[in-house]
Amino acid sequence: MAAPYTGGYDGIGNGQLLSAESMTAALNQMEKVANKVTAADWDANKYDDVMYPSCAAMAAVVKASYTDVERLGNRVACISELSTDDQYPTVQAVTDAILRMSRLKNMFSAGQRANN
Repeated sequence: MAAPYTGGYDGIGNGQLLSAESMTAALNQMEKVANKVTAADWDANKYDDVMYPSCAAMAAVVKASYTDVERLGNRVACISELSTDDQYPTVQAVTDAILRMSRLKNMFSAGQRANN
């Protein structure tokens, strides 16, 4: 739960005319604009409890976090000559490929022994 605001406030008084300057000054007091962290300053301030991120900084952090995510669309269940560098095999695909190689080797070895 948020704590009540205890700082001084010299913003817009009740019954006063509103101007852009006084509104900006009032919002800057409440928001504490000096504590806003931009995308460029994110690494230096990301663990600070007083600072808060701008929308651009948060968007950059979220976008960067997607680089660590497993891309299921690139996972393949069968290894072939058509596989690309972007794809990665499942454990079952690797096991199947090893078994295929082993069977081919055994078949070739058996054929060699039969001919001798």
